[in-house]
Amino acid sequence: TSFGSQLPYLTQLVVDLSDWMKSNVVILIFAPVLGIAGFLWSYRRFSKFRWWADRVALHIPVISPLLLQGATARFMKTLALLQGAGVPVHLAMDTLSHVSGNAVIDAGIAKATKNVIAGGTIADGLTGSALPELAIQMLSIGEKSGSVEVMAQKTGDFYEEAVNEM
Repeated sequence: TSFGSQLPYLTQLVVDLSDWMKSNVVILIFAPVLGIAGFLWSYRRFSKFRWWADRVALHIPVISPLLLQGATARFMKTLALLQGAGVPVHLAMDTLSHVSGNAVIDAGIAKATKNVIAGGTIADGLTGSALPELAIQMLSIGEKSGSVEVMAQKTGDFYEEAVNEM
């Protein structure tokens, strides 16, 4: 300092940090950009990385409910649409196993598809998947009452509204 005395520790730390940031501005700009680009490249290219990233996303407190409810709304509304169009259940489920945008959820739906092909119900196949238990129960009621299309539409509307309120 100009008075010949030492600055307090925290003040000196801030000054040193500022000097370091000035001399490394290129690293500070490009490192995050390269990190994000590497993440996106890996996410698109490697299914195991996508699975890991999607599993982690389903455990992030603020993001998880939004992802899960959005995927549930998409699944239910698309199921209702396909059922209304007369698409056979096994073909509808095969299509639905690629709709959620989350590899973990898609894997649960693919498991349910195999259950449907083997003669089981959609709801039984979805049990234990990442989808909310309420949605699975509503689908089960729809299957038992013969109104999958109506119940899926109502459930999809419920979850869509929940997402819009977030």
